[in-house]
Amino acid sequence: VFYQNISDNNLKAELIKDFKEMKIALKNDDIIEFGRRLSLQLENIFNFSLNSLDVHALISANYQQYQSVTPNWPNYKGNPFNFYNSFFSITKNKNQYEPVELSRVSFNTKSIFLSIHFNYQVNARNIKDIYFLRNKGSHRDQLSQNDQQTLNRIISDFDKNYSFYHKVLFDVVYGIPNIR
Repeated sequence: VFYQNISDNNLKAELIKDFKEMKIALKNDDIIEFGRRLSLQLENIFNFSLNSLDVHALISANYQQYQSVTPNWPNYKGNPFNFYNSFFSITKNKNQYEPVELSRVSFNTKSIFLSIHFNYQVNARNIKDIYFLRNKGSHRDQLSQNDQQTLNRIISDFDKNYSFYHKVLFDVVYGIPNIR
């Protein structure tokens, strides 16, 4: 039901599969796998949307605009984003910029680009937690002391934050119109 309005059948099937796996992980108290499955859904949505936008052509055609983008977020005091340098890289052989494969563009960059482009917002801390869980679920290496503290915080606060993590997914699904 959650994904009933997704227009592309392949995307919908993949999202439903990962949604079910996310729910199974939750039932099994596997918070890391829950976060990994949640981030897979987000990344699939991001990639589909960016492909639908033809993001490389969009940025290329508006080179000046995408070199310095300041989000219209309340209390944002950071530097502008240079999306051109995120979606294009210089080749050593030809000494020219070429599109970066979307799988090589960071999760964070995709998320920020789409939230600015479609003018929606997600809670930054919650999406960082989801991304953290994704990385820990995909790269099951030894945790640093800081990573262990972050994981302990996420696990100990999970019951009170679960609905906020789900809200990130809700905000993305309903904030990105070109997937529906």
